[in-house]
Amino acid sequence: MRFRLRDISRVNLWLWLPALAAVALVLLPVWGLWLTYHEPAGLFEAPPLSFERVWPLLLRSLSLSVIVGALSLVIGSWFAWAEVRLVYPGRRWLAVLSMMPLACPSYLLATVTREQMAPSSFLGGLFGQESSFTGFWPAVLVLTVACVPYVHLLAAAALRRCPMAEEDAARCLGASYWRIFRTIIAPRLRPTWAFGLVLVSLYVVSDFGAVAVLDCPVLTWELYQVKDGREAIVLGAGLMIVVLPLLFIVRLLHGKSAVERAVSQSMPRRHSLAGGGLVLTFLLHGIVIGVGVLLPVTSLVHWIYQGWDHGVAFSPVLEPALTTVTIGLVGALIVLLVASAVAWLTAQRRGLASALLENGVYLTSAIPGVLVAVGILKLIIGLKREYVSPAWESLEAVG
Repeated sequence: MRFRLRDISRVNLWLWLPALAAVALVLLPVWGLWLTYHEPAGLFEAPPLSFERVWPLLLRSLSLSVIVGALSLVIGSWFAWAEVRLVYPGRRWLAVLSMMPLACPSYLLATVTREQMAPSSFLGGLFGQESSFTGFWPAVLVLTVACVPYVHLLAAAALRRCPMAEEDAARCLGASYWRIFRTIIAPRLRPTWAFGLVLVSLYVVSDFGAVAVLDCPVLTWELYQVKDGREAIVLGAGLMIVVLPLLFIVRLLHGKSAVERAVSQSMPRRHSLAGGGLVLTFLLHGIVIGVGVLLPVTSLVHWIYQGWDHGVAFSPVLEPALTTVTIGLVGALIVLLVASAVAWLTAQRRGLASALLENGVYLTSAIPGVLVAVGILKLIIGLKREYVSPAWESLEAVG
């Protein structure tokens, strides 16, 4: 299709404005971090980061992201399939409880898991834990539990939109259960899997609290240790480099052809789950619910009771809660409007421009929020120092 300038409608023009604004907002903290890197060294200047020091951290960050992404994709997709297409005892309640880890920050899950799996604790003694529950594989466990609900929600919504008429027609023509899944269901789930994978991968790469609590030596863990601001910028650049192969993998998973999505007009055919599949499903639900719901809730209740019993004065929570809700709602509304414009434009026309626009908004998602805030702050300070202050001094001199 030949592109003509007059084909740009007024609606698309108004959509391009927030889309370009989103990319500009993404680039602002990167610009600020660049200015920070070129500032004079501070009082706590550390030795420059060497390639031998950064390379293992980069590989470990990529490995953590890939492993957690793969586990979350498999477990979350299975939970979604079990919820929508299977029948087994407690299906609805287990599906709801398995999504509850969304309400618990990953650093809190990591703190509770580390404390409860200590050698002196009940669970640590039960599992024969002889040292502190820290390192790479504990981080894999905690981050997988935190990320499974994202894939579960997305995959369940995609499965409910799958048209049952196509599956019924293929079944009448003698297609096997596996062939129906491979030729009809899986192609419709590929975009959802791709989006879920990029969402989980970016979450893991930028996670700052869980890896710090669990002493997992990745790029963000090293970022937690450094004292020189320029080292933090180098590590932030390493985090963005990690995202590039992840986005390439996601692009391969997504595929080139767009999948037409139709809303299912009939209820999906459910099958009974029994045997080893039922045992595996209960086991996975037990791990996610146990680590992501039961363990933090019981630990927090126990800690609060101990505080009351010892007369500890708790900080007020009403005002911070209202502030959190207000900021969350306003931020969610802004993000929804801007992201909708980007999604609409990238869905309307596939090509290099749409790919750059879509992947461009992912850039700072790989950087921890603390570095994004530092980048914006440094940008404001740098612009004020370079432009605002000289202009003000010139005006005073003229006056």
